[in-house]
Amino acid sequence: MFTFIICILWGGAVFFGPYIIKKFVEQHFGEEVILYNVAITPKLDVYVSRLDFDFSSSGKFDARVGHIRSLSLTWSLLGSRENLKLNTGSLRTKDNLNFEEFKLVVLDFWPNNFRNARFNISASGVQFFNENHINNAEISGSFNGGLEKLSNLSFSLSTVKSNYYSPFEVDKANGKLDNLGLFSGSINEDFNLQIEARNIRIPHAGLGFNQIQTKISSAGDKIDINLEGLEMSLAGVKGLTDGVARSLKASGQFSKDDVWQNGQLRITLDSFVSNNDKLSLDQVLSDFKFENSSLKISSSAALNAWQVSSEMGYIGSLPQTVITADATVFPREPILEATANFNYEILSKPMINGSGHIELELDSISSVSSCLAATCENLKMNTLYFLEIGGERIKGRADCEGEDCSGGRIYHELETSNTTKLFESLMQTSVLNPVTSAYLYSLFLSGKKIGKGHQLKF
Repeated sequence: MFTFIICILWGGAVFFGPYIIKKFVEQHFGEEVILYNVAITPKLDVYVSRLDFDFSSSGKFDARVGHIRSLSLTWSLLGSRENLKLNTGSLRTKDNLNFEEFKLVVLDFWPNNFRNARFNISASGVQFFNENHINNAEISGSFNGGLEKLSNLSFSLSTVKSNYYSPFEVDKANGKLDNLGLFSGSINEDFNLQIEARNIRIPHAGLGFNQIQTKISSAGDKIDINLEGLEMSLAGVKGLTDGVARSLKASGQFSKDDVWQNGQLRITLDSFVSNNDKLSLDQVLSDFKFENSSLKISSSAALNAWQVSSEMGYIGSLPQTVITADATVFPREPILEATANFNYEILSKPMINGSGHIELELDSISSVSSCLAATCENLKMNTLYFLEIGGERIKGRADCEGEDCSGGRIYHELETSNTTKLFESLMQTSVLNPVTSAYLYSLFLSGKKIGKGHQLKF
């Protein structure tokens, strides 16, 4: 009798199951979800050739309008660890999510032992927010006793491209996350995240990394970040700041509520060498401190001796020195201020030192943080700097405003305290070659005479 009842129930599920499933979906979603060609196999696996959804009126989900092709659901409670399998073909939405193929496998799912259930997810051809692409993605983890929180997550991503906010590309990334709250709406849970990525490119910033290891942990109201990169390439000013930086390390602590409040970050580089080997830096250190909606940056580096040249040939050579720089940035405002200092101590020769201060003001709709992700217009620049050689000075200004800034048309003004003594001291340092020194000396003498010095405007 029991076997007969089971056979009746089984046959009813096979023949009437598709109708029951469609009615169930229709009752709960109305016309928002429509199933096509629903079928149930003798093993009670479910197949749907196409699923259309339209949540545009209710706004229940972010991906509101679209369809899924070739959906299948297979399950087993006996004789297999893989208790549940969900496979789909392509997903297409009008909003912000598309993929070519999706697969979900739930392992060790038993009604009396849900806490040990695990899952594996794989997807290919993923596109989200219309700006981000992932060629292949694999994620695994456990349900930790419920659907609100996932734990022991591992993930692997390949060929990642993002054009959202600050564009970047990653060939491969692997990581682990100990727990993830799915529906909390904010970072309230403590967590530990580890990521290893290879061949990272950030075209807008001119940066590239061959490998990065990152650790992010959250405890209480703080988030700690530690990052290590073996080698970093920079595409800056050709022949000067384009080159390779080695042994990048970064560590910092930020507030969960607002990263611009009471955050700290330290970045170090063992060395930087330009591609033409003309510029070399050692022991690069930068400290970033976020306070009162501003970012204060303090940097220092040992600048090794290097030669200066141009298309006209050799200009001179500079000895080793230490450079320090301080900057104040208001990330949410269009304002940046920076001051730099350097000091050349040349044995038995006049000392050379200098400093500079720059203020940048962007257009009213931009902010410093937005300029990290996209180009923006600089409406005003004021720069003051001085160079002291053997007790005599050169004072300089460089200003621009409006379209002159974006077009590279900058007004310069230079003034010497005592032109003759200044260049006598400069010749003694042997920093510039005699031809360059003579040319600059004659150039200053052609300017407006002010006391024992001269003024140039161009």
